[in-house]
Amino acid sequence: MKNTIKTIRSREDTLSTETPGVYCTPCDCGKVSVQQTGRNIETQCKKYMRHLCLGQLEASALAERVMDAGEFIKFNNTCRLGMATDYMDHGL
Repeated sequence: MKNTIKTIRSREDTLSTETPGVYCTPCDCGKVSVQQTGRNIETQCKKYMRHLCLGQLEASALAERVMDAGEFIKFNNTCRLGMATDYMDHGL
């Protein structure tokens, strides 16, 4: 998985987390969460952090996973993997 992320990232080096897209957020256990958003990626990460701080587990599946498993998500290491071209909000 790490080689795949490095390969994708090397092709997309000019992409920043200040725009929408597909992004990867690592966890301290070595797993990664790959998601897509139509909003600014940094804004999306701040939303997840807010849900965690406020204990709003019902608002975010990622927050629920962190609280249930006692994991630590490394939001500061979030990287953009690609552009969101056909994002649809499914209301999840």
